[in-house]
Amino acid sequence: MIKIKQEHIDEMIKHSRDEYPRECCGVLYGPNGTAEYLYRMTNTHSDPETSYAVDHEEQLKLWERIEENDHELAVIYHSHPKGPAYPSSVDVDTAHNHAVYVIIGDQEIKAFRISGGIAREVMIDAG
Repeated sequence: MIKIKQEHIDEMIKHSRDEYPRECCGVLYGPNGTAEYLYRMTNTHSDPETSYAVDHEEQLKLWERIEENDHELAVIYHSHPKGPAYPSSVDVDTAHNHAVYVIIGDQEIKAFRISGGIAREVMIDAG
């Protein structure tokens, strides 16, 4: 189970709607890997309607901020604007084992742990 504040769930959904039809992407991070803070990333992929990539400089600055505050990455999120909230084969192949992945689909939002090529759904506690 991953605990994500309702305000962050609402913000991820809003981010996905703001970027439509492009995929949105971002992270949640905080002390001890909690999902305390949300950061919207810029999707720089050459085909942003079907994939996402983050700007390397933006990512480096964020990682510096996370480390300076002794925080840890908790969630990587992105949207599938015209599809289900389920990891694609690319999502599975490029996943980092330490993060929870949240996917905002066209009808729902779901979380997954992806490891060894297998995506396992994780319940979201919106408390």
